[in-house]
Amino acid sequence: MHRQLIIRLKTTPNLQGEPQVRWLRLEEAQAEPSIVNLGTLREAAAQAMGCQVVVLVPATEVWVTRTKLPTQSRQKMLKAIPYMLEEQLAKDIEDLHFAVGERAADGTVTVAVVDRARMRYWQQYLADAGLQADVIMPDAMILPCKEHEWAWLREADQSLIRTDKNVGFGVDAANDAAVLELVLRETKEDKPAHMRVVDCRGDTATPPPILSMPDIDIKQESCHGGLLNWLATAGHEFKLAINLLQGDFSKREQWQRILRPWRMPAAFFGIWMAFYLVGALIEAWRYGKQVDVVAAQVETVFKETFPDVKKIVSVRTQMERKLLEMRGGGAQGPGFLSMLTDITPDFQQAGGINFRALRFRPGVLEVELDAPSLQVLDQLKKRLSEGKGMNVEIQAATNKDNKVESRLVIKSK
Repeated sequence: MHRQLIIRLKTTPNLQGEPQVRWLRLEEAQAEPSIVNLGTLREAAAQAMGCQVVVLVPATEVWVTRTKLPTQSRQKMLKAIPYMLEEQLAKDIEDLHFAVGERAADGTVTVAVVDRARMRYWQQYLADAGLQADVIMPDAMILPCKEHEWAWLREADQSLIRTDKNVGFGVDAANDAAVLELVLRETKEDKPAHMRVVDCRGDTATPPPILSMPDIDIKQESCHGGLLNWLATAGHEFKLAINLLQGDFSKREQWQRILRPWRMPAAFFGIWMAFYLVGALIEAWRYGKQVDVVAAQVETVFKETFPDVKKIVSVRTQMERKLLEMRGGGAQGPGFLSMLTDITPDFQQAGGINFRALRFRPGVLEVELDAPSLQVLDQLKKRLSEGKGMNVEIQAATNKDNKVESRLVIKSK
């Protein structure tokens, strides 16, 4: 490992001010643990001589995802990705910066998306302190990553989660356990066998409910001071992940070195570029057609998932609102996940029950299911009514093919 100066920037909501930063200098073959410093960015810049400068920015401000592209050309990827992801983004693609990571064996490519204004602020902030970064990356992507193991680092104000070498994200501390549980539920064949939980909050007396999952081996650790302190004391080896310094935000000196040899054959380069642009326009037109198909598929899935929505204005915005209703509930009753978590043990205890459909509105869950017998159905109703205090109504029960097809309406207490 060569010399590295790792600087962690914190969230600056108004893109103003000069907050203090933490930094860590890693030397080659050092025996003693490194010391984490706290101060201004100018003080950190004084230690940058001879080091690779790695700047960690809040993962809560960078969206990291994976997408599959038919081309391996990096230039074509950068042109196509904004249009491929446009329907999943809340802002116009012109206001966003896209960075491409490595290509996986299955053909998927890691993509990081961040606000252009945020990138300009970070670069100007570094430049004002006399510092030029070699790498800018989300802080969650520096967590150690092993095969079949997720890393979860909990701090007082936020949590960092890394699910594999290509994906990591940040979430506020109040919702970290719920978000992680939702991610685990949505993850099927790629569920981790191990989870490394590092608690830097100084209070581990009340572990989150997610730590009780029986099918995941939980390894708990504690630290003081946050991410850099843990990296310094644990002495972890890590590989740098996706670098946000790409395209318009790449190092100017590198572009100058690339363009300098082309000054003499500029005319020939211009002719080649004309042919290239024609091919790029054709390629962009083809991708535009694919985007239309994907948009139609997304709208179809949305309609099937939420049939009560009659008018679709923005699929992304409406989907987010529906998910918020499902997660948190509100004045009309608890959310979907809360009710589902509450009743799941009773359905498992009943045994032999198969779900056919679920419909939800605040405080009310309609369940269509197959039960082995009416007795099992009555026992389930009794457990939910007497044990959980819920209002359970059996609206239909029909014997068919040695089973009972039924529809339950479950209202929260």
